Amino acid sequence: MARSTDVEALALDPSYRGTAVHEAADRLGCRVERHPGFLLSVDRMRCHPDFSGPRYVELGTAIAVGDRLDPRIIGDAARTSGAENTTDRGGQARWLPSSGLEARGLGRCSGAG
Repeated sequence: MARSTDVEALALDPSYRGTAVHEAADRLGCRVERHPGFLLSVDRMRCHPDFSGPRYVELGTAIAVGDRLDPRIIGDAARTSGAENTTDRGGQARWLPSSGLEARGLGRCSGAG
């Protein structure tokens, strides 16, 4: 794969605006776009412990900033804590803590935002 011919654009979470990640993305030589962003509150995560398991609820709560998680917070925690490689319920390899938290697909929870 070659960035110059195979990559049209990189979609970057807005939480990375003004960071070293953003600067590195700008140097890749392809267009950098932003999606609307992902944000998960600790309360919402606690309402759905079965989504990725209680271990991820504890982990997310521990790394949350201002009772919220976004890709930048999770990425910073992964880079500074020595993320471990593990296997999820489906047998897919994934990295902790940067994987396992995705707000899409979570239903409503009374009292959580």
